Amino acid sequence: MDVKLEDGTDFGEILEQWEEEMDLKDSKFPYKQLNKVFPNGIFSYNAVYAITHPWVILEGIFSEIKWAWQRVFRSWDDRVIWSVDMFLIPKIAEWLEKLKKDKRGIPMSMFEEHEWNGQTGEFLDGAEEKGVERYMKILDEIIEGCKLYDDGDFFNRPDDKVKFDRAMELFVKYLGTFWD
Repeated sequence: MDVKLEDGTDFGEILEQWEEEMDLKDSKFPYKQLNKVFPNGIFSYNAVYAITHPWVILEGIFSEIKWAWQRVFRSWDDRVIWSVDMFLIPKIAEWLEKLKKDKRGIPMSMFEEHEWNGQTGEFLDGAEEKGVERYMKILDEIIEGCKLYDDGDFFNRPDDKVKFDRAMELFVKYLGTFWD
């Protein structure tokens, strides 16, 4: 859609001309090119600001080293505290997927009383497969619910919230069974 000004000038042409002028100004001031070289900034700061305020770079380096040592010695760093839920929930999904893939045993709570012989400890025919199926279904439901918890928009999606709440109920109920 072309936008014309009252005098008939195309607004898009004015913007292109302005961009060319800005590029020319940037070429005269090479330090502004840093933002093009570092499009994501330096330690969360605009590249020009970081270069003109070098202590910011030193603080960033110090923080990265500190967080690395924290991860080495306690397996998590202080940034986790900024949003525990956004750190923990995806990890739960990741850990349970690994558990599901590598799991060797099934908790006894997955079996109904009539499916095993309490005196000999042996399962009746087909009971073990049913128990495995039940447990995998529970793990899948928890994993799916955890994967839905992704951003601040999560609470505006009622269906996802219901699935997540169900996943958390199952997580709490079966927490003692997440072992291999």
